[in-house]
Amino acid sequence: MATGLDITAVIRSNVGPSSLAYEVIDKASMQAAPEAMFISLHGSSKLGVEIHYQSQETLGPDRLANALAAMALCEAPSIVVDCGTATKFEAVSKDVYYGGSIMPGIGMGAKALSQGTARLPEVALEIPKQVIGTDTSSAIQSGILFGHASAIDGMVSRLSLEMNATPKVFLTGGFASLVAPLCETRMQEVPTLTLDGIVEAGRRLGFR
Repeated sequence: MATGLDITAVIRSNVGPSSLAYEVIDKASMQAAPEAMFISLHGSSKLGVEIHYQSQETLGPDRLANALAAMALCEAPSIVVDCGTATKFEAVSKDVYYGGSIMPGIGMGAKALSQGTARLPEVALEIPKQVIGTDTSSAIQSGILFGHASAIDGMVSRLSLEMNATPKVFLTGGFASLVAPLCETRMQEVPTLTLDGIVEAGRRLGFR
């Protein structure tokens, strides 16, 4: 696996099975210099972040990466909305991570409807022409997509209230482009936000 790059550090941010993470690290180590540092991104005082999350050992590294990326992009209070397998919200300000919220993601919701009911089908995740569904498929699409967008708007509003601020909102994740046009909240979509956060972690840990 030749990359043509001199790898001097590997930062791991993994929420999947540990065996998969170590397999990736093993492949990276084959390309890295002998003195390369391997760092697991997790709650760490070395990152220079004040973390208010009470159970830091359960804080997903993807969530911390998103928070770090937001801090790098904006010194003012901000909220990250990550629309992936789960939809996650992170509330941050300059070098402070307050916490956030987690709810089922769009794909998970669609699957749960079809698997948890007797007669509802699994539908294509496409935006219907209107909110009022005129058949079962469009009714499900409306509920999942318009409903999810409304949930995002509502959660951002509630988080903003508790933060006592008008935060900048960043949007990322695999379903971000699908749900963004349906939200009333003004958001900046950053597809690479989680990866940007991992890079920011490396910068804070002294790697260039």
